Order: sequence, then C-alpha cells, then structure tokens
Amino acid sequence: MVDYMVVDIETVPMVFNNRKVVDYLIRKRFTPGLHPAFSKIVAIGTKTPDAPPIVFVDTDEKQLLERFWTHLRDKEPRRIVTYNGYRFDIPFIMIRSYINGVRPQLDIDRNRWNMLNEESNHFDCLWALAGMNDEFANISLEVACLILGIEVPSDYDILTGKDVERAYKRNDIEGIKRHCEYDIMLTEQLYLKLKDIAYPVRRHKPISQKQLDYILELARQQGIELIPDDIKGWSSQQASKWIDQHKQQKG
Repeated sequence: MVDYMVVDIETVPMVFNNRKVVDYLIRKRFTPGLHPAFSKIVAIGTKTPDAPPIVFVDTDEKQLLERFWTHLRDKEPRRIVTYNGYRFDIPFIMIRSYINGVRPQLDIDRNRWNMLNEESNHFDCLWALAGMNDEFANISLEVACLILGIEVPSDYDILTGKDVERAYKRNDIEGIKRHCEYDIMLTEQLYLKLKDIAYPVRRHKPISQKQLDYILELARQQGIELIPDDIKGWSSQQASKWIDQHKQQKG
C-alpha cells in the first residue's frame, strides 16, 4: 500500500463514420478530445511517493486501461491525487473503462463536495485551490505552480487538446509521454504543498453525559475496566463507535 498516487491522462478525439454520430457532434459542438463518449485515452501517467513517474501509453485503449487498473490494484494507494480530476480525469477514466468493458479496480471518489472529508480517497489540487468554488476553478497547472512558488521546468510544454491530437497523429508518443510526466510531477509538488493545510481543523463534539453513563454501565456489565476521567476526553464520535462495538459483543 502507498500513501498516494498522482494520476493524469492525455486524450484525443475519435473518428466516427456513422452519419448520425457525426451530425450529433457537429450540432452539439463538443470540444475535441474532452468528451469521454467521443474521445479516447492515449496516455495515463501515475506517480507514487519517492518513485519516478510511470506513463502507460498504448494505441489499444482497452489494454491501456487494463494496465492502469492493474497497476492501481497492485499499489493500493490510500489517496488518488489529480489536477482537475473531479471534473475530468477520473470520470473520463471511469466512462472509457465502461465503454471498453474494463472493470475498475478501485472506487475513486467522484463527489468533489466530499473531498475534504478524511474518508475521501481523492484529492484534486485544482478544486482545493479554487476553494471548492466553480467560479475559481479555472487556473492552469503551470500558473498554479508559479503562484505557490513551485519551479516549472523551462522546457515544459503547455499542450492543448489540439496539440495532443496533432502529436498523436504524427506518432509523437514520446512528446505526449514527456508532457504527461511533467504534469504528474508538478501535480505531486502541488499536493505536497497543500495536503497538510487544505483540511480544515475540526472541533469534535465532546462526549455527552448520557454517553458517558451508558459506556460505564456497559463496561461494568462486560467486566471491562475503564477510568471515567479518561473517557471524558473522548469525542462523541469515539463514544458512539465504542458503544456500537460493545453492544454487538453484548448481543
């Protein structure tokens, strides 16, 4: 198991011959490469602590996704780290997996409003920097790094969707791979700056007198020795958890 895994994807638009699909795309004017129903993933970059980045590249998208999910399953990350992952990378990966008949190996949290709960397994650096506000969720990765004092490599190329598409068409896989590596390394540095300060300090509700009395009585019935002054320092949540555990034992 690893503490976290940074994930980033590169996508390109797909070519459709079905006239109804083509007409639909023209009518809706989707941005090429950004809609998972009409685009495919060509690279998935990952990085775990103290390890070099790994970028999976494959012209066979199904095999690419299978390799990614196997890697994820083997590493067992406690948290997935992304940049705009709630709105793009993770739902894109999930939808393309469904379309390709590939079973996801981890239930990655896609509820962005849940991110700052400690139970969430997905931290999106952009969503954190936006203050969890859609109005501010439009900062590029490069600019976010510069604002937080993170050095951006001089040869870092900002690839738009069109740039990735052109690189893919001319078979510049190394160019796509290199860009993806930079993205995940910069995202990791953002995460390391944010992870200890993004989560709000929570004041836990203290144990109630009713909970305290119930715990002491339950402990007496089960022959468990507890010191009342120690229990008084518990939170209400800790008390409820203890009660649930020992009520089951009593039953």
